Amino acid sequence: MGKTRQLVRDFHKRSIVLSDREIDAAFGLGIATVEEKLDFLDLVLHYGQHRLYQGDMNYHVIRELYTRLEAFEKSSRFHISHILDLGSGYGRLGLYGTMLWQNVHFYGIEMVLERVLEAQKASNILGLDSVEFVSGDAAQAPWPFTNCFIIMNSFFPEVLEKILSRLESLSKSQDFAIVSVWSSNDYIYQQQWLQEAVIPGFLNEKLSIKIFQTFK
Repeated sequence: MGKTRQLVRDFHKRSIVLSDREIDAAFGLGIATVEEKLDFLDLVLHYGQHRLYQGDMNYHVIRELYTRLEAFEKSSRFHISHILDLGSGYGRLGLYGTMLWQNVHFYGIEMVLERVLEAQKASNILGLDSVEFVSGDAAQAPWPFTNCFIIMNSFFPEVLEKILSRLESLSKSQDFAIVSVWSSNDYIYQQQWLQEAVIPGFLNEKLSIKIFQTFK
C-alpha cells in the first residue's frame, strides 16, 4: 500500500502525470473487465430507471475535489471526519481519499453490485480499514454518520430530489457539507437550508465543483 499511497500523493501535488488507467491499476481496479460483462438492458431490468452507466469521475476531477475540500477545511475551520459518496461507482473517490487523509472514514453507496464488489476487492487487496463500500439505493439505504456528502451528478432529478429531502431532514439535527458537481449544482442552489461555501482562491464557475454547508 505504501507505493500506492506515495503515487497518489505525488499525483495530488501535481508533481507527476498519470492517466486514469495507471491509477486504477495501482488500486487494483479492473473497471474495463467488469464493464465488459455488464449489459445495460439487464441493469435497467434489475435496478429500474436509474443512472446506471459507468460514470466514475476521472482522477483529475477527484484531485480538484480534494484540493477544494482541503481549502474549505482551512478557511471554514469545519473538520471533515466522515465522507459518504452517494453513487460511488468503483470507489475511485474513496480509495483516492484514503491515500491522502488517514484520519477520515470513507463510505460509498453504489447500486450496481458488480461495481461494489470490485471496489471492495481493491480495498481488501490494499488492506484499507477506513473505507467501506456497500450496494444499495442511495436514496433509501441506511446512511452511517457523515459530515460530508458527495453528490457527483449520479442521479436522475427525481432521485436527487428524494436525496435532498432526506438531507434537509438530517440538517435539522446536525451540520454537514455537501460537495456537488455540474448539473447537480442547479438543484442544490435551490435548497434554502444550504449556502455555498466561499473558498478563497477559487473561481465561482457555474459548471464546476461546489461545496455547500448547512446553516441554521
